[in-house]
Amino acid sequence: MPRAVTLVGIGLCLAVTLGTFAEGQKSLDALRRPPSSAPTTPEPDVVAEGTEGTWKRCRGVQCVCYDGLDCFKTRSECEEDPARARDELPEAPGNLATTFMLYNKENKDIAVEMRTTYEKETFETNGFKKDKPLMILVQGAWGPNFYGLLEHIKEAFYAKELEGKFNIFMVNWMSLHEVGSVDEEKIHRMYLRPAQNARLVGRQLGIFLKYIHDKFGVSYDDMHLVGYNLGAHVAGYAGKYIRDVEKDKVARITALGPSAPYFERDNGTSLPAACRLDKGDAKFVDAIHTDIPSEEKVTLGMKSRVGHVDFYPNDGKDPQPGCNHMFCSHGRPMEYYEQSFKDKCTFPSKMCSWSESQDCPDGDCPNMGYFVDTKASGVYCVDTTDKEPFCKKGTGNGKGGNNGKDGGNGNGKGGKDGGNGNGKGGKGN
Repeated sequence: MPRAVTLVGIGLCLAVTLGTFAEGQKSLDALRRPPSSAPTTPEPDVVAEGTEGTWKRCRGVQCVCYDGLDCFKTRSECEEDPARARDELPEAPGNLATTFMLYNKENKDIAVEMRTTYEKETFETNGFKKDKPLMILVQGAWGPNFYGLLEHIKEAFYAKELEGKFNIFMVNWMSLHEVGSVDEEKIHRMYLRPAQNARLVGRQLGIFLKYIHDKFGVSYDDMHLVGYNLGAHVAGYAGKYIRDVEKDKVARITALGPSAPYFERDNGTSLPAACRLDKGDAKFVDAIHTDIPSEEKVTLGMKSRVGHVDFYPNDGKDPQPGCNHMFCSHGRPMEYYEQSFKDKCTFPSKMCSWSESQDCPDGDCPNMGYFVDTKASGVYCVDTTDKEPFCKKGTGNGKGGNNGKDGGNGNGKGGKDGGNGNGKGGKGN
């Protein structure tokens, strides 16, 4: 089986941390319906023991405030089930140990760690290029050993010599990570708390982006955020911060398998835009959904649209071709995305049989992945195979295609690897 087997060790792959795939699947209901026997939150205006923040009332609702990050209200406007009201405020920043890890040619294997307090000299002496755009990779949750396939995406950029185009950062944020038997309380700590912490990490990331913009003059038009699972919503919250504080937007957010619990209703319908990643969080938002819920199956992935363009490979259903468990399907977006710029697959899309999206002009639907047309909009489906590089025969990039010298999107007559291969033309992204 391809590298998807390793998904049990990354991001939100509860299969390892919870024991077995079967146990992990049985626990999904607990993700959406946490127990209600949590400790009560402190009274307003009391400094909560064990935190760095101050609890108070913000416009009539409870909130917690942290130095340099402002305040976070309860998500009562997002939660319709009273059982979800437990622990709905982010943890203290000190519990998360958020770092921004800079990679470049000189240190692509050993990253330079930049904490949420940093100095301009830290950037300048460690290979940061102020004339290069940013590529930000945001992991799901749970600490430094859970980069998983986001690491492969980074490595693929180096292999294709795309690193010269970007300052590549990976966002690492620590949260509770435990191994052992399954119980609802542990499910809560392992996912639901990180789901709330995503708001705080998103704020930290937004402040980090603003710092780079202010200190180095990097335009928000040169910032591309790629988030997996909970990291997709972290990217969304960062985008909201830039939008609200700077009255501007980052260029692009790519959501790879955006997570559903706490960000989507149980029936697969959308929560308000303030509660999740939304197309208003960047100038262009694209998303890949590979494990949408159904009446028969509870999954980790979102069904509802979050972007200008949303792709649903194989109708977005679990299992994806070649997968035999939902954690494999949930991680497939990272593998599809990686292959989209490795000169392997263009991933042409088609109209979904179940969608009401507009017809593709002249039958020309957008390609899924890194080289998507940023003017595209709508809902599209993509057929894949069960093995790397996952694209259907005849859809590979031809010589001088996407990742050629110009990094272009122009379509040629079909390359050596397939009839729909991208040709030489087209300007780089």
